[in-house]
Amino acid sequence: MSSRDEGASTVRLTASPLTLRFRRTFAISRGGRDQARNVLAVIERDGVVGIGEGAPNLYYDGQTQETALAGMAEMEGHLAADPYAAEVIGEALARAFPAQSGARAAVDIALHDWIGRRLGVPVASLFGLPTGLRMSTSYTISLGSREDVVDAVEQAEGWPLLKLKLGGDDDLGLAEAALNASSAIVRVDANAAWTVDEAIEKGRALSGMGVELIEQPIPPGDPDGLRRVSGAVDAPIVADEDCRTSRDVQRLAGCVDGVNIKLAKTGGIREALNTALVARALGLNVMLGTMAESSIGTAAMAQLIPLARWVDLDGPLLLRPEDDLAKGLRYEDGQILMPEGPGIGVTLREGRPVG
Repeated sequence: MSSRDEGASTVRLTASPLTLRFRRTFAISRGGRDQARNVLAVIERDGVVGIGEGAPNLYYDGQTQETALAGMAEMEGHLAADPYAAEVIGEALARAFPAQSGARAAVDIALHDWIGRRLGVPVASLFGLPTGLRMSTSYTISLGSREDVVDAVEQAEGWPLLKLKLGGDDDLGLAEAALNASSAIVRVDANAAWTVDEAIEKGRALSGMGVELIEQPIPPGDPDGLRRVSGAVDAPIVADEDCRTSRDVQRLAGCVDGVNIKLAKTGGIREALNTALVARALGLNVMLGTMAESSIGTAAMAQLIPLARWVDLDGPLLLRPEDDLAKGLRYEDGQILMPEGPGIGVTLREGRPVG
């Protein structure tokens, strides 16, 4: 037994539901919702507590808050032997719970938070990455009518970077309305709603309007289609639904300009790091995104900012402030700041109920 484990106590994992209400209805091409039903993981050992958040999503393997909590109830045993062995633990969880990436993300983040707090360093330092950086992040404008979009853009006045959700009947009209209502840089995200031909037609028009990039224009599973779109459209094409883990990156090389990495897809921060490193090695740009997480999940993803070309980490900004149960994550002048405290750098607010 190493000196760091002398007198070590048993690892305890507690899972709780975490329901977060949006400021406005959050709508994409697949539908809208008024709240995110996430999960919270708390790991405790040797008097040190680590926290993590997962965002189970029905689109990926039919995950729900209920299935995530059920999976997390069985994960504690994988942490007991050596909680510092995050790589081995992550692989074991992926084998045992392959369809529970949201639950695995919560536990993996809590584990890394615990390790960072136990050692007194940010998670970024565990990965050999610099700390204290900041980066511009986009602010999401949901799919809706032109009036809805203009209203949302006006409410985001002063935000220098916007991400507009598309995938409806009036995509070009919505983009034009957003661009006319703001001087911000605009990115667009179709959430896999277009055919290849439609993506080329709309992508060329959107490029002509000056959008910065286009995210997941076509349904996943068609890398050749993505290659056709990328070759015909000037704006960079970024894969999201097509890229869940590092295993997906190689088939996307040469087909897109970048990949959007999310903890809820990778199953945690360790695999998110692996995905980013593989993408960079293959010449792809990295975008860091969220699946409507609070400050907990967002702070975890912010640890990888040094590896990113683009950042879409606005999850906490879309929530009602009273629903974000963590403190310590900061935004300034349209930028997100890497938390500098140990672990993921945020802490639970005292007295904040979970549920």
